[in-house]
Amino acid sequence: MARTLTRKFTNRFPGDGGQWRGYYKDLADAGLTPDVKTGISHAPAPADVAALLGSDGDVLQRARIMGETGGTTYQLATSYFTPAVVAAIPRLAEQDTGPGGMYALMEEHHSLRQDEHLSTPVATAEEAHALGLREGDRVIRSVRITRSETDGTVLEVTVAAMNPDLNVIEFAN
Repeated sequence: MARTLTRKFTNRFPGDGGQWRGYYKDLADAGLTPDVKTGISHAPAPADVAALLGSDGDVLQRARIMGETGGTTYQLATSYFTPAVVAAIPRLAEQDTGPGGMYALMEEHHSLRQDEHLSTPVATAEEAHALGLREGDRVIRSVRITRSETDGTVLEVTVAAMNPDLNVIEFAN
């Protein structure tokens, strides 16, 4: 059975000056300080991601190790952007994407809609090591596809692996 969560993007969270959302907001709400290390590269995306993006060449990749100050790693996430999206929004290729991050940048150009596919595969060796898991342990895998709500164009795909002992996925209306 597959379940897909579809959501329309909304403005950033009120009460924080509009700077925090998603991962950063979740950690702040828990009283923790986020520690995110981002690597930026241009390379071909994995075949399944390339098919979603409609791109078989090099794409911008923002690979993140996402944890908290103190060393706990909660998730690994890589976001993929086509050259056309990066040409329209060059700051996506910079280390600091500014207040609200990459989604805030995309919202300046598009109304966003996201589909998120969740699964629980066995962690790769790299994921297990980074997330403090044992060989054979499972991860929560999220494949989030961000589209322009106007024309359905895929703007970005993020693939994340999360330690299931440290993450809870909640759905609210």
